[in-house]
Amino acid sequence: MKERVIELYTAKYYGSNCCHFAELLEEHESLTLSASSVRRILLTSGLKQAKQRRRSKAHPPRERKPQAGMLWQIDATPYAWLEDRAPSFTLHAAIDDATRYGCRCRLSSERMPGGLFPCHAARDRKIRDSPWALQ
Repeated sequence: MKERVIELYTAKYYGSNCCHFAELLEEHESLTLSASSVRRILLTSGLKQAKQRRRSKAHPPRERKPQAGMLWQIDATPYAWLEDRAPSFTLHAAIDDATRYGCRCRLSSERMPGGLFPCHAARDRKIRDSPWALQ
């Protein structure tokens, strides 16, 4: 039976994955085998590799900044934070990249560029008071 499976794979069903190949064997060839049995047969014959390599990530993760205050990530997210108890609010947040510290968070009734100005003031104060600030 193993020889028949190998022969069918190379001649008729080459390139199909193990699960699909097992289904094709049962449907068209009247051979009932589990996908793991088909995989084992194809592995021992050398027709399939043990594990295919994964594709590398298109965008590798960025390194975090080495010192606090060098980069702040600022975002505003509109959402029904209080569910049906109140209207939707927008959460404005600023997070320091190096420390992952939420430096400033604020809820407002709408998304507005003016909601970020208090974050900038807090950032300037934090940088001025930090040990890395230039005196």
